[in-house]
Amino acid sequence: MRGIEVTHRNRRKRITFLWKGKLAKRRRMTDMDIKIINQEADYENTLSILKENKLRPLTYQEALVSIDKDLELKNKLKGKWFYLQGKGLDKEGYHTFNNKGNLKEGKGNMEETIYLWSGKNPLSFGVRSDYGALINGRRFGLSASNSPDSVAGVVVGVQAKPKDKKLAAKAKKLKSKIEKLQKELGAIYA
Repeated sequence: MRGIEVTHRNRRKRITFLWKGKLAKRRRMTDMDIKIINQEADYENTLSILKENKLRPLTYQEALVSIDKDLELKNKLKGKWFYLQGKGLDKEGYHTFNNKGNLKEGKGNMEETIYLWSGKNPLSFGVRSDYGALINGRRFGLSASNSPDSVAGVVVGVQAKPKDKKLAAKAKKLKSKIEKLQKELGAIYA
């Protein structure tokens, strides 16, 4: 019996798991709405599809943390890969990651291990199937060696929260007021 409702929306909330008679509490650290578009696309098409849907690509840290913590999202992405935000990677080999997506060299628990391929191309992210993860000893892969012409299996993006949009609108309004005041001051002292 588990006290959890799994969705692909990573909202900040407290989740309680009941495991082997022990009560464990975990807090979701991500606060984003991840969308999966079941459409194959190369890098350029991925960016245009995301833009059309008012989404942006995930960073590798967001991808690691969100997918690792959300079982339903992980299951939807198993066996698939997609493009991320950014280009180029100079690290290579097995790495483990923490709950913030920070990488440390070395191999650890299969679910917290990622293999990196260095390169100068756009970043792509893969989630291994259960069988592939067992064989390779890792669930995730991050590559900058794939050609931007390679076709990803899905398009994955994140949408900004509405409160972030409101904050951006307030900042824009404040900036225009500041610019107006600067012009008035400039006219006074000219």
